[in-house]
Amino acid sequence: RLKDDIATMNIDIVEAFTPPPMGDLSLKEAKESWNDKFIIWVNFPETILHHGIKVIEQYTIKLLEDVAPGDGVVIGMTEDAPVDLLEDAFMTITKTLTTYGRYPIKSDIF
Repeated sequence: RLKDDIATMNIDIVEAFTPPPMGDLSLKEAKESWNDKFIIWVNFPETILHHGIKVIEQYTIKLLEDVAPGDGVVIGMTEDAPVDLLEDAFMTITKTLTTYGRYPIKSDIF
């Protein structure tokens, strides 16, 4: 698998890592496979934005659970999202990250 090849690379960051439903490797599995060797720039999947605020919040919380305590991770969006979804989606992601994502992330707060 590609994850095994990535583990052997001499790089500092894995950019635009896209977890399911668009990718096929969970963030938790990637972190476990790579043993914190890299910083992982997580691409928040654009498809999640189409499912509403509650799903966006739940997905953001799941990402935080998968990366707790939060070392070596950046969450961003590398895709174009529909303009009509951006404001509500980014406000929800930001609010959720502010509420639950303070370092160190404690997995017992979810």
